[in-house]
Amino acid sequence: MEYTVTVLTPLVITSGKKIYLDIDFVVEKGRVFIFHWNKLINSQNKETFISDFSLNKLVKLFEHQRLSWNHLVSYKLESSYKPANILPFVKNPFSKPYLPGSTLKGKLRTLYLLFQLHNQDKLKNQLLSNLKKLTSNTQLKILEEEFIKNLDVSVSDSLPVDINKLLLLPTKVCSIKERGAEFKPFTIYVEAVAAGTTFSGYFKSRKVSWKALLPKFSFIIKNIIKREIDFFTLGNYHKLVQWYEELLKKVDEQSDFYLQLGWGEGFAGKTLFSLLPVNTQAKLQKLFRIGKRPLIWHRDCGKQVIPIKGKNLYNCPFCNRKNIEFTEVQYSPFPKTRKLLLTPSEEYLPPGWIKLSLF
Repeated sequence: MEYTVTVLTPLVITSGKKIYLDIDFVVEKGRVFIFHWNKLINSQNKETFISDFSLNKLVKLFEHQRLSWNHLVSYKLESSYKPANILPFVKNPFSKPYLPGSTLKGKLRTLYLLFQLHNQDKLKNQLLSNLKKLTSNTQLKILEEEFIKNLDVSVSDSLPVDINKLLLLPTKVCSIKERGAEFKPFTIYVEAVAAGTTFSGYFKSRKVSWKALLPKFSFIIKNIIKREIDFFTLGNYHKLVQWYEELLKKVDEQSDFYLQLGWGEGFAGKTLFSLLPVNTQAKLQKLFRIGKRPLIWHRDCGKQVIPIKGKNLYNCPFCNRKNIEFTEVQYSPFPKTRKLLLTPSEEYLPPGWIKLSLF
């Protein structure tokens, strides 16, 4: 069986490292030139070059052989930005971007487990019982493997796509505050594969008919989208609320399967956390030191309230109201941040939304 992945919003799958200005790349005249140091090493005697390497030797090499940084360029990106560092997209040995099969497989494993937990109360109760006994991250990994060990699926890496599909995009971290959505004061620069790009590869499963199973996952994707709508509604970010509402219509109306993949998907998209009871979530947050103590806001004035000890009631010092009911307050969401890419059309969008097809 073959699969195709069509990119809907710029896709970011990082290689796990950063590259740095004036070491790994330079910026000139609206272009970013990324170096491939192996090109220089391969032109020399590798053994002596590496064993006797020094900055002084490198300078002399450039002077004597009349080399310039152009001799090191692996590829270039059109960009008006001059970042100090970049998170590069994963590439094959020939510097071609590709979609790792493990990334897609990992996402499908999570969706499969969510689906099974939703439909099997016995399995869900077993998982919750085991979670209550957890004391370490190692135990959590063992538990995860136990629940998905019988999942039979093999996903190949995709065929590479052309390097001109890569964009250099700034990313902002959006956080929900009392007064709405705010961007953190820093910018992360990433390589992203452009919307409209198609990846293709091979998909194999002997026990499970994934082509028949994928449509059954749609309710999970809808819940994820609704969670994002709630998040950006809370932050008064109306443009993204509208964007997610349009995406929700596509999921409802079309037979294609949509999901979010890769960097920027975040904690909620890669875990079962949101499916768990609130008290279990609290235990896991404490055990693994995830996030901060949630803030509780008064819906009327948007300010933080103070819980009344021993009661499910709250006082609001800002508007001087006392004994406020639980229905009148709003918990800050967890996770409380989202990564958003500034696209070439000058709009902020969540990274990594794709359309998956099997045939």
